[in-house]
Amino acid sequence: MKEPEDIRTLDQIKRFDPNFHPKFSPNLFAWMKARLRQGVPFSMYQMVESDRNILYIGMRNTHFTGTKLWGAMSTYAPSRSVGGYIVFDDTKRLPHWFDWYEQWGRCFIDPSHTHSFVDERWKEEGESRTCLWCGKRQHLRRWQEVIEKQKWENER
Repeated sequence: MKEPEDIRTLDQIKRFDPNFHPKFSPNLFAWMKARLRQGVPFSMYQMVESDRNILYIGMRNTHFTGTKLWGAMSTYAPSRSVGGYIVFDDTKRLPHWFDWYEQWGRCFIDPSHTHSFVDERWKEEGESRTCLWCGKRQHLRRWQEVIEKQKWENER
């Protein structure tokens, strides 16, 4: 199977329009449109920082120019966070990332469903809830914990 090319045209990102499905990030879509309107192609990369795999979106030639994926998805003017000069020797391009994102949306980035997003993500029904983006179900588990404490105090 041929490896997908970098994203180079607005037609390539139509499928990620949050008006098409709420599973797609409005801020990431705005970031992608801003890059392409500037004539800057991009792809997704994985880089290691402090023993953690971090996702970056941008372009690598002799160096990497772009931003952390979470930065592009945040509410902080993503269309302006297109700069930044980062040099990483251990950069791994993720050519199929956009296909996975098309299928799972933001749930692909947060498969454990632990991050909060501004948009409505859940439909709650009693003690269960269903992700509106991917259909994953969760059940509310309740428990009590008894904590015994002790402390030395001065006598009066």
